[in-house]
Amino acid sequence: MARATDEGLLSKYKRKKAPKYKLSKKEFDGLESVKVTPIGTFLIFNQEMDVSDFDVKGKFERMEKHGNLIAISHEKVSAPKWITVEFGGKKLVLSRSNK
Repeated sequence: MARATDEGLLSKYKRKKAPKYKLSKKEFDGLESVKVTPIGTFLIFNQEMDVSDFDVKGKFERMEKHGNLIAISHEKVSAPKWITVEFGGKKLVLSRSNK
């Protein structure tokens, strides 16, 4: 996932726009921010949360979970239209904005 923040690699994708996401469904708290680059999306949850038990759904090239971070790669494919995070029977849904 370091590739998604590598400045040298990002310069190769300067024509690819970074996606924008909006929170369309929020059944649990904890998401602090969503950071995006043209080739990666990062969901950052509060420090007390461990995302290892979260179920993450969507069409993405690759996804990794580390501590309070979910990293999604979309280097060779389009950014996912939606990302669903489920935990304890509750959901967070992020939808890609077309703006």
